[in-house]
Amino acid sequence: MLNQDPKMQRYTPKLVANTYYELDTTTLPNKTAIINAANGRADDDMRAIPIAFVDDGQPHDLTNTTIELRVRDASGVVKVSDKILNLMEPTSGLVIFGIPKAFYEAPGEIQQGYFVLKDKTLTGDDQQISTINVVFTAMQSIDITNQQSTVYISALNRVIGSANNVITANGDNHFTGSNTIDHVTIKNLVNSEVESLKNEMPTVSNVASDAVVSASTNADSISSLSAAVSDAQNTARNAGNSALSNSNNISAMSTSLDAVSTSLSAIKNNLTSLSETVDAIPTPGSTKDYSSDISSVADDVTDAQNAVSSLSKEVYKVSNTYSLASYQIAVNSLMTSSISQAVHDFIIQYDTNSSVYGESGLSFMGSLLQSAQTEYTKNIGNIH
Repeated sequence: MLNQDPKMQRYTPKLVANTYYELDTTTLPNKTAIINAANGRADDDMRAIPIAFVDDGQPHDLTNTTIELRVRDASGVVKVSDKILNLMEPTSGLVIFGIPKAFYEAPGEIQQGYFVLKDKTLTGDDQQISTINVVFTAMQSIDITNQQSTVYISALNRVIGSANNVITANGDNHFTGSNTIDHVTIKNLVNSEVESLKNEMPTVSNVASDAVVSASTNADSISSLSAAVSDAQNTARNAGNSALSNSNNISAMSTSLDAVSTSLSAIKNNLTSLSETVDAIPTPGSTKDYSSDISSVADDVTDAQNAVSSLSKEVYKVSNTYSLASYQIAVNSLMTSSISQAVHDFIIQYDTNSSVYGESGLSFMGSLLQSAQTEYTKNIGNIH
């Protein structure tokens, strides 16, 4: 029943301690309490209303209780406020309640109003009870504007106000902390780290491709070296078949050449392994310690050098009879010796300053082959 209904009986509640309007939660549908302290003009804000809440005349304990004033103003717009200015004596039900400016937007007597108390029972259940109807009037002020009355809910306004500090649809937002977004569509992603990665990808791809090509080329060069030694071995064997009187010496030559071929094949396998290692280079600038691989190659070359040394002695014995075979064997012997010297020089350089070749296995192979070629050319000139 609205306050304007002729059947509604109005009364002025008694004052507790000559200050607080007594409002009972035992409601009567046809009675409304006149709260003169709540009367206000437009632009009044937070009018202080002293209230004593009772349950059928007994003080209502307000400890941990939420209090709301619900009003339908003169224009029929709903207003809700939970503004407590001062909780005077909770156990006695005494409180100073504040009425916001929004309640006075529409001039005239409110159509309906009452307080709601939200609490919990002793068993922990939620409890919500309302008071008897109340009535007060919003009066015009001298500088009253034509502003229309709008819905006002204080708790909702606080939520909206806090949300405005977090996100806005009309401007830029900066999210911080931990945020969870279930679904998101991004039209234009701007991120410096992503852009840097996109720019570096072509360079990384080209470097890796060049590394594979260079490693394959060097592996082919080592394979050709092994094949040349095998040819020398076959030549020596053929010479042995033609010189029956020197069969023992030629047999020793063949055995020595087998050792040379085996050692140089091991060199090829080790350098091919270095070629495969280069294929796995992840990004430019990464480093890997190749000292163990280099040491393994050096050991194999040393074995080959010892075998060639033994071979040279055998060649000397039959050099007068088989000068052509001796010449070919000597050439290959010098090639092996040159490679051994190049590896030896490189290991000294690697141990002295590993940063020179530490960036890539390709640098090692390139230096090795270049040194071998230089030594080989010089020694061939000495034979001639």
